[in-house]
Amino acid sequence: RVTLREIHEDGVNGVNGIQRTRGIAISPGGATVYAAGSNDNAVAVFQRDPATGHLTYLENQHDGAGGISGLARARGVAVSPDNACVYAVGGDADALVVFARSAATGRLSFVEVQRDDTNQVDGLNGAQAVAVSPDGVYVYATGEVDDGLAVFRRDPATCRLTFVEVYRNTIGGVSGLDSVQPVLVSPDGLSVYTGG
Repeated sequence: RVTLREIHEDGVNGVNGIQRTRGIAISPGGATVYAAGSNDNAVAVFQRDPATGHLTYLENQHDGAGGISGLARARGVAVSPDNACVYAVGGDADALVVFARSAATGRLSFVEVQRDDTNQVDGLNGAQAVAVSPDGVYVYATGEVDDGLAVFRRDPATCRLTFVEVYRNTIGGVSGLDSVQPVLVSPDGLSVYTGG
C-alpha cells in the first residue's frame, strides 16, 4: 500500500523543470531524486529526506542554459552506481546528455552530449530511455525512431562516454526493437532488457 505524502507541481513554490515528467531516478543511497521534464526540456533535482521521503527542490538543468544542449523533450534519466554521474536523454534532440553529480549536494554540472549521427554515434534517434550497468562500466540508451539500442563505455573519472556499438531492429538477427522505449539492466549485470 502507498499513502500520498505530498505533490510537487511545475511552477508552484519555485519548482521548475518537471512539466510532463517522463523519467525519474533516485541516486544510490536515496539522497537525491532526478526528474526529466519533457515539456520543460530539463532535468529537475530534488533533495530527499530518507526518513520521510519528503522532497526539497534544488535546481533544474535546462536545455539551452549554461551551455547545456541535448535535453529537448527530455525523457529518461539514470544515476551511475558510484553516485558520480547522471545521464539523461532528449527525444527531440536525439541525444544522450552527461552530467557530473556533486556528492555533497546532488546538484549537476554539464559535461558533454552524445548525439545521433555525430562522431559515429548511432541508435539515439528519438532517444527514450537510459540505464547504467551495475558495475558502472556501460551506459545503454534506446532510440525509438532508430529502433535501436546504443551502447556506450563510461569513464568513471570524468563521466564521459565512448560509443561502442548499436543494435538495430531487423539487422544482424536482432528483432523486437521496433519503436523501442524502456531499457533496464539486471542487478547482476548479465542481462539487458528492452521493450519494443
